[in-house]
Amino acid sequence: MSFETFRQRFLDALRTQELPDYIKKPREEIVADVATHLTPVIEAQMLDEGPTGRSKIGGVPDVPAGFAWPTEQDNDAAPLTFVAQIDLAEVHPHDLDHQLPETGMLWVFSIADGDRAYSYEIDDSTTALVYHSAPGELVPAEVPALEGEEIEQRGLAFGPSFSIGKRFDGGIEDAIRHAIEQVGGRNGPVRMLGSARFFREENKGAFDAGSDVVLVALDGYAIASQAFGEGSFTWFLARSALAAGKLDGAGVVFEPGT
Repeated sequence: MSFETFRQRFLDALRTQELPDYIKKPREEIVADVATHLTPVIEAQMLDEGPTGRSKIGGVPDVPAGFAWPTEQDNDAAPLTFVAQIDLAEVHPHDLDHQLPETGMLWVFSIADGDRAYSYEIDDSTTALVYHSAPGELVPAEVPALEGEEIEQRGLAFGPSFSIGKRFDGGIEDAIRHAIEQVGGRNGPVRMLGSARFFREENKGAFDAGSDVVLVALDGYAIASQAFGEGSFTWFLARSALAAGKLDGAGVVFEPGT
């Protein structure tokens, strides 16, 4: 399926969604407005029943031989908590614009301490995003003793979705989410591709929408509400690096909740 096919199916589904009575704007005007702000992304829904493939949130990571468990760059090199692993082969069928590598594995690690998250201590020195383009056989890792919270294991199911470059009324945003799901897309706490917008003043210039792209964004509150200060992670890199398959250089911005 092409992005344009998915986009048209979504817009058709949006036309059928029930809207709250207080929304008086004509439906076709709403659809036309939404249509001008769509960017293709991939999202993943967390599954209660556990992994159905190799992608998952939490639990014990599956790693290749010789995998080095990431640690903090200071704090006596304390081991980081495993947050997620993403099999790009499971993502690929939903990458409608073919931006990501077709295969490879990503692992995400971080400190998992709500107090430290609220103290703005989650950054490049306290997180790690590990990429293997051809990891080969994977086996459960030997997990070191951890200082932070462990993350409950849940599976991930990927699908196409949209990043909406404008804020709409809550009733319209609910209709957008329902329409995405109606045509086989996903809404969830894991997003790949698209743009990033940061609310902290010092972060607002970190992402250049013209030259950068989101590699992985995680809703920390949905994944583990107490571990990450109700905040969100965004790993991003230059579009040129993504096109070359060089995912190791992604930088992270973490913004805690309010």
